[in-house]
Amino acid sequence: MKKIFKAAMVAALTLGMAACGSSAAETTEKAVFQIADEAEYEEFIVVYYTSERKALTGMDDEVHFYKEAGYTIDSFSQDSVKQVYPDFDSYSFASFDLNEDDNNVNFIVHFKDLDKRENAEKASEAGLIELQGESKTWVYVDATGIIEDLRSNYTEIPADQIDSLGLHFQ
Repeated sequence: MKKIFKAAMVAALTLGMAACGSSAAETTEKAVFQIADEAEYEEFIVVYYTSERKALTGMDDEVHFYKEAGYTIDSFSQDSVKQVYPDFDSYSFASFDLNEDDNNVNFIVHFKDLDKRENAEKASEAGLIELQGESKTWVYVDATGIIEDLRSNYTEIPADQIDSLGLHFQ
């Protein structure tokens, strides 16, 4: 676990009235980025956002540790997530999964419901995202800044290749 990512991305707050909320036709989309490709593991960040407004709804940090590099599921425990996210137990909007397949031990952290103000604020306080333009009247976090930051620093996975990665989506 040399470089497990702690998402500290810039997120712009979009101001508006509650009436500007989600439309019924909005769907959830995702952008996937490979942020590490090492001899022992590969790591991906998934950003979930609404189709119309680009409102951040969640993020995943998923690491595939290669069994051929000597990793086993016994190399980790449910407490392993605290090495990367020390206050993880206080994140009511997060969950952790540890599982394995034929080739990998999968270390997966899900950050959910980031479209809820309280969760986005707690994620910001924890240093997971950086909120800019904060106001008492903001409605949602715009995922555009997070996605642009990831695009400028990491490899975005084309949509037609995402299914082949074996990721565990929310």
